[in-house]
Amino acid sequence: MEDFVVGSIALTVLLVAAVTVAGLWMTFEKAGYAGWMALVPVLNLFVLVQIAEKPDWWIVLYLLPLVNAVVGVLVTQAVAERFGRSVLFGIGLFLAPWLCYPVLGFGQDGYIPDADLD
Repeated sequence: MEDFVVGSIALTVLLVAAVTVAGLWMTFEKAGYAGWMALVPVLNLFVLVQIAEKPDWWIVLYLLPLVNAVVGVLVTQAVAERFGRSVLFGIGLFLAPWLCYPVLGFGQDGYIPDADLD
């Protein structure tokens, strides 16, 4: 019974991770980046900072405790804005990426560069 529970949890974690990565992959492609970059740790954060159109040095802020949470919220807010989504959706990207990135990546929303938001 214990093996079944451990196996079920592992399978669930893998499924959630696969759905999240697939959504992030498609989001990257919509923004003009290679989807495979979603698979590479740190590089995927760098690409998200690029999509959010924040300065490159913001990637360093992800290394600072507590600051990284604030930066994460600001970046996901900007990513949501670049796809024409609301502030609440940006919060969803931060708190529930397994749900919101697939919606963003596989949905009808297109990438809107910063120049087009003015």
